[in-house]
Amino acid sequence: MTCEKERLMDVTAVITRSLTVIKPTQISIGALKLELLNNTLIFTINEREFTIRAEISTTIEEDGECVVPGKLFFNALSSLEEGKVVLKSIDNVVYLSCGKTNFAINTLQNGFLWKNITTETVPISLNAYEFNHAIRQVIEAASTDEARPALTGILMKFDNDNVDMVATDSYRLTLSNISINSSINDKQIIIPSKSLLELQRIISTHKQYTEKDEVLLEITEFEVKFTYKNFILISSLISAKYPNYQPLIPENTTVSFRGSRSDLISTLRRAKVLAPDTASVIKFNFSQNTVKIGLKAMDGSLLEEVYGEYSGEDINISFNLIYLLDGIEACDGDQITIHFNDNSNPVIIKGKDENFTYILMPVRSLS
Repeated sequence: MTCEKERLMDVTAVITRSLTVIKPTQISIGALKLELLNNTLIFTINEREFTIRAEISTTIEEDGECVVPGKLFFNALSSLEEGKVVLKSIDNVVYLSCGKTNFAINTLQNGFLWKNITTETVPISLNAYEFNHAIRQVIEAASTDEARPALTGILMKFDNDNVDMVATDSYRLTLSNISINSSINDKQIIIPSKSLLELQRIISTHKQYTEKDEVLLEITEFEVKFTYKNFILISSLISAKYPNYQPLIPENTTVSFRGSRSDLISTLRRAKVLAPDTASVIKFNFSQNTVKIGLKAMDGSLLEEVYGEYSGEDINISFNLIYLLDGIEACDGDQITIHFNDNSNPVIIKGKDENFTYILMPVRSLS
């Protein structure tokens, strides 16, 4: 098989990025399957939560397939000079050649269990830009606690021609609403956050990505399939009940602060220099048209003022620094509005996008 290095890199850079270290007991984990079929080169990887498959058309002399260490193959390909790459497999060895360089890579046992899924229903069409943007907004709030599997995923709740994407780790909650070109009533699925993170990377880094692209979604009882251009990602679904998150969303708030998003982000990033720990707490002292932001850490302290629109009574509210920064960064627009009632109930953070909401629990402060 012969193909330009650039075209091979466009796929392998994306598909091998998520690969873990080769595991002797699970030969497919960390491995890359290469399949030559009908002038098409097919790349496949298996990880615990998902499988990714990608195709490119090229010139093939003979059909065949092999499995190689994914990271090693990518690193070898990356090191080659630009030009046409020749790929061939002989006697359990893959030869990768370009110019004066010739790599010989030992193949692995073929332990792949690629299973395409098909459904009888018409695939759901999602705008690639809106879907990708929604994933970016909500994914930081997904939990990493494997003891609560439902919270390690992102909920997709379908309601007619809309879908709510929800993530929470119990301390914060993100919700983004996007429209779909289908009508589905009362259906919910939970997708592992790692799977959607990979899908986001595939969409964001695709060289032919445009804001008008579509992502096709097919759902079965245990799996979900995403198709985007020449990539397919199939993910397992999390078989758990997602907690009722609606009571966490305040129905009404009495006070709000509106200020510059960039000013708040800059202040919080400076505070993070002093206190990079994920449990660091930052205090907001809201008063007439200003908020004083303070942080005390082992190595020093920070005090800074940010001006904005505020007309309520003076109040102190403490937040987890990282969670607050994540929420403000996830919002769009030049201005951020923080809605709240007091210093002990959830606050709502909104930006320009009315379809995105970030909800954060304050931290009880001892001082």
